[in-house]
Amino acid sequence: MRAPAQTRLRKSALLAAALSLLASLMSGSCDMVHDLLNMTPLEVASYTPAERYAAADSLSEITIRFSSAMNRSSAEAAFTLDDGSGALSGRFSWQRNATKMVFHPQHGFAAATQYTVSVSSDAEDRWGNNLQPELVFAFSTGTDSDPPRVAGHTPADGQRSAADTIVIEFSKPMRYDCVYRSFTISPSVALRADWDLEDRVVTYTPLEPLSGATRYTVTVANEACDRSGNRLIEEHQFTFVTEGSADLNAEEVRIARSGAILEPEPQRFINRVGAEKDDEVEISFGGPVALSARSNAVVLSPPVPHWLRWSPLFDSATLVPREPLVWGEIYQLVAAQTTFRFVVDGIRSQPLQMEAIALSNSVSSGASGFVELSLGDSVTLFAAQSGSEPGSIANSDIAVDFVLSHAPHAVVGLGGLMRAFRINSGSGAFTFTVLDITLDPSDSPFQPSAQRSVVRALIEARNVGNAPMEVVTIELGEQAHDNYGNRQLERYRIEVNAQ
Repeated sequence: MRAPAQTRLRKSALLAAALSLLASLMSGSCDMVHDLLNMTPLEVASYTPAERYAAADSLSEITIRFSSAMNRSSAEAAFTLDDGSGALSGRFSWQRNATKMVFHPQHGFAAATQYTVSVSSDAEDRWGNNLQPELVFAFSTGTDSDPPRVAGHTPADGQRSAADTIVIEFSKPMRYDCVYRSFTISPSVALRADWDLEDRVVTYTPLEPLSGATRYTVTVANEACDRSGNRLIEEHQFTFVTEGSADLNAEEVRIARSGAILEPEPQRFINRVGAEKDDEVEISFGGPVALSARSNAVVLSPPVPHWLRWSPLFDSATLVPREPLVWGEIYQLVAAQTTFRFVVDGIRSQPLQMEAIALSNSVSSGASGFVELSLGDSVTLFAAQSGSEPGSIANSDIAVDFVLSHAPHAVVGLGGLMRAFRINSGSGAFTFTVLDITLDPSDSPFQPSAQRSVVRALIEARNVGNAPMEVVTIELGEQAHDNYGNRQLERYRIEVNAQ
């Protein structure tokens, strides 16, 4: 039972010692606590001039800002400004609670002169901490005419690299805009650029992983310039090859719904196999695709948001578009370095298209009287009315019939047509109110079919401005669609002269 008692005695002794130390600190040794809290290393936070070149007529002082309040005499003694012939004399001033030292040379700054500024490690702060590391920087008074150069880059030229960034180091601070204009990479890759604090090193990060087993060529054209506008003397170019499997093959590529097989280049330049806008594409490879190669195993352009659904063995993938493909667009699919081209020409994806349009001002009287319209035609909206009083507003019920071609057996929605149809006059002298929209009227001059719908808009027209003639615009906007979601590729618009 003695061992626990000894343990309790030792704990009591340690507790008493700790309390004694705490009491000592609280009773009169606050300076010790303050010193302990200020034992952080002393560093230079910033200085001016920070550029390599400075205009002598606009420069009057050297400023150095430290990370803590300084022992002024030690800092001033550790400071030197040298113009090549020796240390210059001058006066010091202090700001920001002794954290910013300012030196004013006695005779100012001469033009076309190289200056070196140094602060040795003998400089101390108020708590005796020495400057680490010492400060040395140089600048010149004059015009910067030295051209920049590419000092280095990674990956190295000709290197086989697994790097996921491209780093270019310049010999001096550069201007972002002209560097961006000068930089190209082939094959093209979307990149993000990040610069270091001195604007000398730019790191390009691909927004998507680089393709495996691919040779990339990076070019920095000579329009890349520094902050003074000096350009590179000559273009700089280097190449590198990404790691990955070069033996990956696309054995078969086909449209999932129809099963149509796409033939690669050069056997077929463009595959016309009835691909629909929402079709998925299945790709079979010669074997399992490595994890590092999956993100770039299939590339579709023009780019369309999509995802790849991989098989359990990762030897095949299905490209699933997240947005509809565009009718008539030629798409290039690169699978394992093999190129396939196909066009979206499936009959279910056929867009709406205006084929013809006609107008009648006598349909309400039982006569058809339709006149087919072309751009710039003259039409009569308001028939002469016997017995009407001078100055009275002319009214007329008119009908506009138009033919929309579409996918076979597609149904065009009336709600979309109502929102899409517009008719108006240039000055507003004629006003129009759409009363109703119907499909396939029996007395239309046009005949519907499985791939054509006839649409009639019944309209009340009024000549509120008593104008003899007006330019009338008829439009069908993008709101019109069929039950497959197909729309017009572009807005339809026609202008006629109406009276």
